[in-house]
Amino acid sequence: MIKEHSASLAYPSRRTLGIVTALSLEGAVLPQGSRWQAVVSNTSFAVRRASLNGLELLCVRSGPGVSAARKAAELLVGHGVQALLCLGVSGGLAPGLKAADLVLAESVALDGFGRDGGESLASIPLSCAWVRQALPAILASALTHTPQRKIRLGRIVSLERPVLSPAHKADLWRSGWALAADLESAGVADAAARAGLPLLVLRAVCDSAGRDLPPELPRLLDEQGRVKPGRLLCSLARRPTLLADLLASQREFSAALGSLRRAVAAMARAGALLPEERG
Repeated sequence: MIKEHSASLAYPSRRTLGIVTALSLEGAVLPQGSRWQAVVSNTSFAVRRASLNGLELLCVRSGPGVSAARKAAELLVGHGVQALLCLGVSGGLAPGLKAADLVLAESVALDGFGRDGGESLASIPLSCAWVRQALPAILASALTHTPQRKIRLGRIVSLERPVLSPAHKADLWRSGWALAADLESAGVADAAARAGLPLLVLRAVCDSAGRDLPPELPRLLDEQGRVKPGRLLCSLARRPTLLADLLASQREFSAALGSLRRAVAAMARAGALLPEERG
């Protein structure tokens, strides 16, 4: 277990990567070889700091939502990070993507009101040095695992609320060709674009396009992604078959976190947790 210590949030003196995750469980996939310190800051965000092979990692758990993710990213920008990494799970929209497959964003779109399309906030072209650095390591982490995982490059769309039904997922796929949906990436992309910082968005699919998630799921989870026992018992009393759906969702969520953990570890070994410095 990593021991956390309190540290002040001073401006970093070394090369620093800012990381935004919505949930503490997503943040737990980060490299565990260094001692993480809980940072004292003047915000409501949970902030941690660690050093890894000469690289400073500054991670903020934003909680769900585009606005919260934007504010978390802006906090990191204000403390001198050289690049931003948005990391977490997502819902699959593209046919063929399964739980634990990976999506590396080429562009991020915002569809906050559930309308077709969305406003493109940031693009990461395939020729970007950071994508070229990260992609081989992420591919290796996916293809050497048993069973093998897919990795796709393309658009991610951020929504106001989780997308639960296959019909809604199909509509989003047809309207904007987004591979996956989340609740945060557009906020981080907006902050990165405004600050002129490199951005990498890596998401693991936790439910496929054909997966019908229980409508009770969003209100059963707290901001850290953990089930609220009281609400769970009430929901099970009303619909006992919900338990099987939740157990399946938990298995897929755990598999997605495993894919992320292996991908990030592979990036760290390859020295790809920051983009190449320009000469």
